[in-house]
Amino acid sequence: MAKLPCGEGTWPAIWTLGKNITKNGGFWASTFGTKGWLACGEIDIMEHWGHNPKYIQRALHNSFSSGNTINHSGIMASDVANNFHLYAMEWTENEIKFSLDSVVFYEYN
Repeated sequence: MAKLPCGEGTWPAIWTLGKNITKNGGFWASTFGTKGWLACGEIDIMEHWGHNPKYIQRALHNSFSSGNTINHSGIMASDVANNFHLYAMEWTENEIKFSLDSVVFYEYN
């Protein structure tokens, strides 16, 4: 759950990186590090830009779409700065589902 800051210049996000990232500070880098960003993959569970206060986006980034992300979508949401909301990702073997307050708004197969 998160309550988001709002206003010009803010850009809160909840995201993950692949376990195989080689960047300094990567917890698993010394054991599993084989790829740099963006080849390790990045999943944005939630991104919010303060200049667009009612829009929440999610995205899947990889080396094939660097600079031109094609797997993304968003949802209009109200009152994200004043109330807590549940931003979630459910990842199974066959799909990834993204939801806001338990309502799925994007599925990647």
